[in-house]
Amino acid sequence: MADKMARVMSTVRGENVFSFINQRLFGARGFKGLAQAYYDKYVATNTLMPLVHYASYAFLFGYALEHSHLKHVRKHEQEEVFHIPSMPTEADV
Repeated sequence: MADKMARVMSTVRGENVFSFINQRLFGARGFKGLAQAYYDKYVATNTLMPLVHYASYAFLFGYALEHSHLKHVRKHEQEEVFHIPSMPTEADV
């Protein structure tokens, strides 16, 4: 265990920091290997999956940006419909 930790620390301290991070994040093939595998599987075979992936990622990104705003708007709509008084602020007291 100590030998493995020493090897990892020497890799992190040495010139191979980026390759170490690349392997830890993207596996043994690294980012280029994963990108090539994705290209071979989806792009080179002319499937619609890259379009589906792009659209779903764009939707999730937009939803993440708008979710808190939508919750805020929904809260105010419910207050209007059900006449729920909002919490008093220090200025109201």
